[in-house]
Amino acid sequence: MLLQEQKLICVANTGPLISAFQCGRVDLLELYFSAIHVPSSCWMEYERHGIAEGMQQLVEEDLVIVHILTEAELEAARRIAEAIASSPMSRGL
Repeated sequence: MLLQEQKLICVANTGPLISAFQCGRVDLLELYFSAIHVPSSCWMEYERHGIAEGMQQLVEEDLVIVHILTEAELEAARRIAEAIASSPMSRGL
């Protein structure tokens, strides 16, 4: 088991979190991360995938921290995501 100071802090969109719930391995999130930061704009997708209640529980446990982003922050995040997606390093081998 990792010590709290060895755990990672991350920023995530919906994909990894939905996948953790779908495969029944939310325990791995709790094992490896001390905090997971998510934008509030992802909440509707959590609802569509039926994991909003589980996400709310993680918020109440202080594992997930929800951030309300400004339009400028959303646009900056989109630009960064596009740059990552178009990078040759993002391509499968």
